[in-house]
Amino acid sequence: MTSVEDLARTIRDAANSGLRVTQGTVVAVVDTTHVSVDLGDRVITAYRPGSVPAGAGASVRVLVGSGVAEVVSSTGGGWVSPSLGASWVYYGAGSGMAQPGYRLVGDVVQVRGVIKSGSTGSPIFTLPVDLRPAGGTETFVVSAGPGAARVEVSWTGTVQVLGYLGGGTNARLDLSGIRFSTS
Repeated sequence: MTSVEDLARTIRDAANSGLRVTQGTVVAVVDTTHVSVDLGDRVITAYRPGSVPAGAGASVRVLVGSGVAEVVSSTGGGWVSPSLGASWVYYGAGSGMAQPGYRLVGDVVQVRGVIKSGSTGSPIFTLPVDLRPAGGTETFVVSAGPGAARVEVSWTGTVQVLGYLGGGTNARLDLSGIRFSTS
């Protein structure tokens, strides 16, 4: 079953149980599973499954009803902040560098952010199932300190450094420029 069929079934089942689907805009990410959504007449907190990218600014469809508010789809656009793995950390507040994140624009996943301190082969983060490369594993060359790094985005969603080139180090790894198709 496709994601469109899944969404249609969710909306049909919701209507049959007195719930409705409405359009909104994410105004803030509350935590890893909840977002604040502006519905036009009010702002609510809604559950956001990990498979639905919905960072600040994303246009979303929300299933609402008696005590229920769940994001069921997103047009993407907003950045989602992943949980960094192992010893990887954000480069630093006040550095002017973007925090790590990913978003879906159309069928293209974009990754950004500057990180440091992790180990080669150690997962930086893992992407949700529906935001993984359509063609299998993708490899990118990104800025890393005074050199570069080869970064892999695998079909399992794992984002990791494969190795460094030309004096690259883990002192500053820029993920910006990583883009790939999900279809």
